[in-house]
Amino acid sequence: MDKFTINDWLDINKSLEKAREDDTPHAVLNNGNLAVVGDANKTEVKKVDYQIKFRFEEGELQAYPKNAKKVGKYIMFTIDFEDIHINPRKDMLLVESALGIYPIITALTNVVDTRNSQIEEMLKQVGAEYTKDDDGQITLSQPNKQLEDEIEVMKAQANIEMIHVYNQAGEQGQQAIYDFVKTLLNIDDVLADHMLPGSVLNALYATIVNNPEIFNETETVFGY
Repeated sequence: MDKFTINDWLDINKSLEKAREDDTPHAVLNNGNLAVVGDANKTEVKKVDYQIKFRFEEGELQAYPKNAKKVGKYIMFTIDFEDIHINPRKDMLLVESALGIYPIITALTNVVDTRNSQIEEMLKQVGAEYTKDDDGQITLSQPNKQLEDEIEVMKAQANIEMIHVYNQAGEQGQQAIYDFVKTLLNIDDVLADHMLPGSVLNALYATIVNNPEIFNETETVFGY
């Protein structure tokens, strides 16, 4: 299984942040009781098409689909999954899988947020003017080599911390996403282990966009 990159994880977090703006009904925990919040009119069953690419070493499977192609030592093929919808039982299984996605995202974004706060505090102390974009990235309004060097040192330290988080939690988080997509598309274990990471990420992004309530429910009920 090829590993996701740190930037992949940060991009997933951006998608989840956008999902929080959606008002599709989802469960929340209110004083120990489950309740449903959101726009009651947004209850249509959404059917989504997915396309997953698989890669096997030659000889790993006894038979391959007709569209399989040999690429070097690998056999690669694509399977289309059409009209996929999420019923209540699958919803809970997906929430269970989604729980494993959050620890690494939370840890990485905490490092990024801390780094940005430290840079901002340092610039305020010296009275430097700067701008900050929607992602919290800070840019000096005027060139200043000394400050730019200090910012780079702080970013480098944060990168070391992110690599540590990635090494500690990346594999577990990635397995959670593979399990999520496997459950979503009802893929067997043999095929699931050979999904290409790009396809898995695209399936995750598509689900965040089309079914944000799953992730909002995971966050509000389980405290992420």
